[in-house]
Amino acid sequence: MNNPAAASLIEVNANGAFCAVTSELTCYAPEWAIVNYTEKQLSKHDYLTIRNEYFDDLVGQRTGFKTPYTEHLLGWGHWVGSTVLFRPELRWEHSYDLPVYDNGTRHSQLTFASDVIFFF
Repeated sequence: MNNPAAASLIEVNANGAFCAVTSELTCYAPEWAIVNYTEKQLSKHDYLTIRNEYFDDLVGQRTGFKTPYTEHLLGWGHWVGSTVLFRPELRWEHSYDLPVYDNGTRHSQLTFASDVIFFF
């Protein structure tokens, strides 16, 4: 943190903005985003998810890079009975103005992730 006098204004465990000028107690971190979810039930136990997002970090204080981003996700949900949900997904992310992924060497990254949720 650049300004110890602003410590009481910081929300703990949040991704807040960091002011570039050390004498500022607060600063402006503009950003905007839009997201779309489309889901289709394929069967009693399966559904498909398509997610698209556009995010613009206007001054780079939210992500550390002043660039717009897009993200596109294809996911599948599979219920095992009524208490276990398996959710694999494939996600592609892209930054437009700067290479922000892989230590600043790439504009895009592809991720495969999955989780299992136990309902009780």
